[in-house]
Amino acid sequence: MREIDESSAVVAEGTLSVEIIGENPRGWRRRFEGVATLLDQAQGRWGKVSLEKSVVRVTVVREGAEEDLRHFLESVVLQVNTDFGLADEAAPATAEPGRSADRAMAATFRSFADLQA
Repeated sequence: MREIDESSAVVAEGTLSVEIIGENPRGWRRRFEGVATLLDQAQGRWGKVSLEKSVVRVTVVREGAEEDLRHFLESVVLQVNTDFGLADEAAPATAEPGRSADRAMAATFRSFADLQA
């Protein structure tokens, strides 16, 4: 499963750089950028989101947008992991089919609650 290594976050001249760790299946980067484009609701709080190798870069990050940007990036990573079947590797092998996708989607929906606060 891929995840954001928040301890690697660096902001320089308004550009956030943060590493994505974990297995990197073929096509993951392309899907990440596609999902980021579809879900992006920055409304001027940050600029372009890109993934180069295992580093996410977000340009023109505005002060005060940190929490919303964090939730946005986590949602993108969760969705892409789900798309690649990586989202719930810790689930027991006997789990019902589709349950891991349900849990991943529920987690994404719960993350929206933070955006309304």
